[in-house]
Amino acid sequence: MTFPPCRNCGKPGAMPGPMCMACSEFALGKDPFWWKPNSPQPSFRRSDPSTSRQAAVAMPKAWNTHMARLLAAYASTDAVNGLTDEEACTLVGLERGGWKRCSDLRRAGWIQATMMTRPASSGLEQRVCEITKTGLAQHRANQAGRK
Repeated sequence: MTFPPCRNCGKPGAMPGPMCMACSEFALGKDPFWWKPNSPQPSFRRSDPSTSRQAAVAMPKAWNTHMARLLAAYASTDAVNGLTDEEACTLVGLERGGWKRCSDLRRAGWIQATMMTRPASSGLEQRVCEITKTGLAQHRANQAGRK
């Protein structure tokens, strides 16, 4: 059985109702994630399998580091015309799973899709994203925290 896409984020339907689980919980005032950006808490979604939860507990700092590195890529001068997820991951050296962190950046409102697309290494078009004002503020906070 398939369900219609989420009316909020457009994600293919995974449950009956107008919104996906993350958007539904956000609309109800709940945090759809188990994590808070820049927190020491493990970083996994409620919908993640047990293996992802175990990895998040074992490597909690890696998640924040990956997100911070990707956010820095979107804030860099290399991103004047935006970046695809693949371009951002290449810039920071994340070969596996970096697209998930880009998705987390979009959900946090730190990057947003533009109207542009560019071909990926697969030859298929990928959307181009740019950093938001909130994302730039978070990047600056990340930078200030390192000093």
